[in-house]
Amino acid sequence: MSIINLSALNPGRLCAETASGLASEGLFFLAEGVPASVTCRDYRTPGRSANCSRRFFLGSVALTQQRIAAFAFQARLLNVRFDDELFARLSITVPRPRRLLVSFAAEDFSEQRRGQVEYLFYTRQARTIERHLKNEGSTSNE
Repeated sequence: MSIINLSALNPGRLCAETASGLASEGLFFLAEGVPASVTCRDYRTPGRSANCSRRFFLGSVALTQQRIAAFAFQARLLNVRFDDELFARLSITVPRPRRLLVSFAAEDFSEQRRGQVEYLFYTRQARTIERHLKNEGSTSNE
């Protein structure tokens, strides 16, 4: 019987290439291996629909001088520049201590999708991230 070492798979950690790319943009914050969830409400896309679904995963959330990026394992979930009009459409809150909630209308990101998408990251730095993102939102709209 063989044993799989999950720590070698680095769940919720970024690959070196992605981490390097984020660092080149002036990395402000990076949390890896963070417990997270995605909730879809009234979600519709060709071939798929869900009134309410939630999935849990280990993820990463990163802030650079230019963008917010979020990943599930190593798959990109969110990649929005602060100067992109989509950034203003993101709702970024801390509903409870140590919980960063980023939500948006799916149709804002794809014409083929409808519904509400919520990413919830469990991190001690949730309030710090929220403040930084609120400041970026106010400066990018000037």
